[in-house]
Amino acid sequence: TAVVRSGAPSPGIFTVAHDIGAPCVPGLSLHNAGDDTYTITGSGNDIWQTGDQFQYAYTRFTGDFSMVAHVRERTWATGSRWGKVGIMARQDCTNRSRYSMLQTHGADLQDADRFAGRPTHGGNDNFESTNLAGGQHRDWMRLDRVGNLFVGSFSQDGVTWGQVGSMNWGPGAPATVLLGLAVNAHSDTAGGCIPATIVFDQVSIIVPSFSVSRSVGPADACPVESGTTKVVLTGTGDDGPAIPIVETVLGNVQVTQISNLGRFQKIL
Repeated sequence: TAVVRSGAPSPGIFTVAHDIGAPCVPGLSLHNAGDDTYTITGSGNDIWQTGDQFQYAYTRFTGDFSMVAHVRERTWATGSRWGKVGIMARQDCTNRSRYSMLQTHGADLQDADRFAGRPTHGGNDNFESTNLAGGQHRDWMRLDRVGNLFVGSFSQDGVTWGQVGSMNWGPGAPATVLLGLAVNAHSDTAGGCIPATIVFDQVSIIVPSFSVSRSVGPADACPVESGTTKVVLTGTGDDGPAIPIVETVLGNVQVTQISNLGRFQKIL
């Protein structure tokens, strides 16, 4: 098991993990290479209008993507009715950053899993939307980006998907976002200070195979350490054999060659 942090060879698909918004109990993100799971522990009051507090394991990603994650285990803090965990795309590490997120919630008969976002960077215009009945939860989630549009979907089996919400970031959408897994405990009875621990597996980022420059690495706006890592990834597609496509220097991954990848290329 490896701690996900900057300045070290990237475990799994994320390059860095840390808390957003200074929650009262520090969080921790671990990757187990043996079963390729991510165990993320986070506290924090909320991800909502007054500001966000949570643990975030992520990578800096440029361009369109489809990110999938499966929730394997949930250990909620006592009284964590509104705990919020799942896939997030975020503009930066400030506590009122623009974001789009798929959220599974604490066990409560009144609340269903949902899509949520903050359309205005630095604003308080957060919203949540769902088409699930009260108390319904899904273990599979997927967040897609196509241009400026972010679309969230849930699934019961990882095969058949149903859209639950979307958010258009508009013409000011940054080309590069922070893409990863977020855990907020929302432990109301203790001011957010009792953490929740969520285990994710089947986590992947898939990108269209057309030839555009993409980068993956630590976010400029967030605390990172220097480090040098070299990784060669391979993938297969409809049209050709597995080929090396990227290498990293100082924690930044840059696609240097794309050919014969078919429709999609999986990143790690």
